[in-house]
Amino acid sequence: GRAAERGILVKDATALEQLQKVDTLVTDKTGTLTIPNLDIKASDDLSFEQRETLKPNAGEAIRRLRASGVDVWMMSGDRDDAAAYWASRAGIGHYRSRVMPQDKEDLVRSLQSEGHTVAMIGDGVNDAQALASADVSIAVGRGTDVAMEVAQVTLLRDDLLAVNDAIDLSRRTVRTLRGNLFWAFIYNIVCIPLAAGVVP
Repeated sequence: GRAAERGILVKDATALEQLQKVDTLVTDKTGTLTIPNLDIKASDDLSFEQRETLKPNAGEAIRRLRASGVDVWMMSGDRDDAAAYWASRAGIGHYRSRVMPQDKEDLVRSLQSEGHTVAMIGDGVNDAQALASADVSIAVGRGTDVAMEVAQVTLLRDDLLAVNDAIDLSRRTVRTLRGNLFWAFIYNIVCIPLAAGVVP
């Protein structure tokens, strides 16, 4: 319920629990980090700065993720100079360019093999393979039906700060649950024997 209030739909409790373990986020670029400038007619003469705009709060979201211990990778089908430009604009240190859907999945699996808990965020059909392979899959609400179907978490608001909210909510929820379990355990050890008259 708290997640829904923030525009975050979580399909199951497993996803909410896994979110607090995430230490690596792999993100698609177009439609996730950037917005295509649809009012500009496509042309080879246009620079990549003119073709797209960095989403509001994208840079702040990445900064907060990195500050909380989450490493971020960007995957893009763009050529290297364009991918490098947008990664730099967003404050992302790791990126891959000219990638295909299989490359996105391969990166997710490679990071997992190194012991990382990986979240993947995307909005398109070409993200579906990587989303399905990630420990936690996140879809942007305005994305394709395929991405939203595969994803365990859907962000209803088109704001990457919702990723920070989701991870923060997961961490606080798990801490609360562990605290409740601890006190329930203490209650069972101390109070039940007292009530049964075992302890004088």
